[in-house]
Amino acid sequence: MRRAITGRFDGPKHVLVFGVGGLALAGLLFFGAYLFYPPDNGYVFLEKSASYLGSFDQERNPQGWWLFSLGLFVIGIVSTGATLFRHRMLAPVIEPRYPLFFASGAFLVGSALLFALGAVPDARTFYVGSFNLNDIHDKLAAGSFWCLGLGMLSDGLILRGNRSDHGSTRILHKHIAKPYIAFAVVGVIGGGSLLIWHIQCRLDSSLKEWPGHGIYSFPMWEWILTFAGPLTLVAVAWQLARYPPREAGMKTE
Repeated sequence: MRRAITGRFDGPKHVLVFGVGGLALAGLLFFGAYLFYPPDNGYVFLEKSASYLGSFDQERNPQGWWLFSLGLFVIGIVSTGATLFRHRMLAPVIEPRYPLFFASGAFLVGSALLFALGAVPDARTFYVGSFNLNDIHDKLAAGSFWCLGLGMLSDGLILRGNRSDHGSTRILHKHIAKPYIAFAVVGVIGGGSLLIWHIQCRLDSSLKEWPGHGIYSFPMWEWILTFAGPLTLVAVAWQLARYPPREAGMKTE
């Protein structure tokens, strides 16, 4: 386990067991938190924030909130392990390395913020100074999404530049790029949908921006992106384990 957390996987199968298994465990913990959610408080996935499952407020999930926190811890561990493995595989063949360190740093900060989200429940009844935990939790959640997104964008630019330079003999870009492309598609659809809904609400005062409905549901996209970022990192690690980069002068095919 320690080897996996520090990104020292033994091969593609090990990546899948750790990554997909970890995300599946997180999903089970989230579902467990949902089962504890009091029926009278009425949790609906498309209408209430995912973080409601991790709130110990009486009107939310006072009994099962800790399961949601454990799920976030697991996702943070998975993201960290996948990031470190990705960095170890790419560092020997990416030049210059500074952009790679920046992208890896963004991923690691995003992973740390996921840990912090688990440690700071979305509670309105507990205060730290003049801020309640809900205020802090929301900022941590936004930070984690932005950091993971920044890492994805940076990786895309790094691999694009590497392919245009000398990377075609070192990295099988057509395989490594697939997870990033899938994440970009999901991100564009999600971001575009929420932006369209925001504009509609500004033009029609009878519409309520929160929570949205159908494809415009903010809670739905919150759930999707909670798993999409870490799953993308796992998929990248898996592809790198399947198609390891080669040193300069050695062909990959």
